[in-house]
Amino acid sequence: RPLPPPGARLVEPAPQVLGKAEQLVSAYNIRTLDAVHLASAVVLQDTLGVPIPFITADERQLAAARDCTLETIAVTH
Repeated sequence: RPLPPPGARLVEPAPQVLGKAEQLVSAYNIRTLDAVHLASAVVLQDTLGVPIPFITADERQLAAARDCTLETIAVTH
């Protein structure tokens, strides 16, 4: 397994993030890593109780983020 770059560290996703990611893959047909990214934001927003901005250029991920009530910022190419 490759080592993380200097100053970074690998962290295992919490079980609630993985569970939410699994739901998102099924519900929105998004890629697995996109689902983990989105699920992390959803869980963080739920935990903190404040809006979390979510930035993406992927249309499916953007639609899912909007449905999850995240503040979305669409990046266009």
